[in-house]
Amino acid sequence: MTVSKYLLGGALALSIAMSAGMGQADTAALAVITDGLPWRSIGPNGREMTLTFTPDGQVRAAVGIMHLSMRWTATDDGMCISGGPGGDKCVTLIQTETGYQGLEDGRVTLQLSR
Repeated sequence: MTVSKYLLGGALALSIAMSAGMGQADTAALAVITDGLPWRSIGPNGREMTLTFTPDGQVRAAVGIMHLSMRWTATDDGMCISGGPGGDKCVTLIQTETGYQGLEDGRVTLQLSR
């Protein structure tokens, strides 16, 4: 009986996580990206910047001497970043050898590497 309770509890937790749109791979990617350490990023215009995502939803961006504060939220397949100069942006996250790419409408619009 004890094993059945654990199996039922695990199945229920998995069902809740999947229905909330938080698959294991997405949660793992967000945990890595939002660890509070800086990422090197190259925007679609080729400009290099540093992005730091924190677990509490903050994003700090540094481009040269300019610094911006933005917010991120989780989505089913990636994240949305709001408060930036280009407006809100939602990307699908794909892991790469050096970090992650964010795809928007099939185009790479965010590159993160360490």
